[in-house]
Amino acid sequence: MKKHEQPKSKLEEVKSAITEKKAQDREKIRMRYEATKMKLEDERTRFFKENCIEDEEKISCTTVIDELSTSRIFTMTFVDGVTLAKKDMQFIIDMISSLIKGDGEVRHYD
Repeated sequence: MKKHEQPKSKLEEVKSAITEKKAQDREKIRMRYEATKMKLEDERTRFFKENCIEDEEKISCTTVIDELSTSRIFTMTFVDGVTLAKKDMQFIIDMISSLIKGDGEVRHYD
């Protein structure tokens, strides 16, 4: 206890303990959520690579590196190219469609 600090009442001690426990529970839930998100990302990446890419010279996808991944760390190879962000989705769809058709025409969106 500091020099001029008043001793805590039992009620304040209980409130403080409850607040600390809630914070610990929230952190456990957050960690489980993050681990679940990583597991889903892992599964989706593997599914996409195995089932959605016919020509790996035209479309590439990251590879999950199992040896460097844990329940808290998701490690993939780097692939240079266009990201699949929502704002760029129409451009990506058009680009992939063009590559599949082989017509070489890609519209650009600004």
